[in-house]
Amino acid sequence: IINKIKTKVKTPVTISNLTLVSLNGIEIVCSQLKLNQGDDATLILNSKDIIISKDKVTNLAVENMIPVRIYNILKTNNKTVIKTNLNDQSLSIDIPEHTSNTLNLNTGMKIYLAIKASNINLYPQNTAT
Repeated sequence: IINKIKTKVKTPVTISNLTLVSLNGIEIVCSQLKLNQGDDATLILNSKDIIISKDKVTNLAVENMIPVRIYNILKTNNKTVIKTNLNDQSLSIDIPEHTSNTLNLNTGMKIYLAIKASNINLYPQNTAT
């Protein structure tokens, strides 16, 4: 599942070739793109690059630990699709059904999405494919 989230550039960070964007107060570090502060952009996230945790993990080598709530859970063909919202936009994560069962995920539950900055692609909003 490929997710597209509209955002604005908060700070075009030059250290480590990263860009900082803000989604309703949630700051996300992602791959660098030459944009200016305030520019509209689109984040592209592959659900296979998202790790789900029920707790905020602090000793993990990942730049982003994003809190979200589950608003829907769909089970199909040994897979579970978790639906959340990020910046009032739908974000879907597909995981194996046994993982969903092990974590005992439920609608309304707060979870954390662990995503490496290099796994988040950033594009100018009018060119994202």
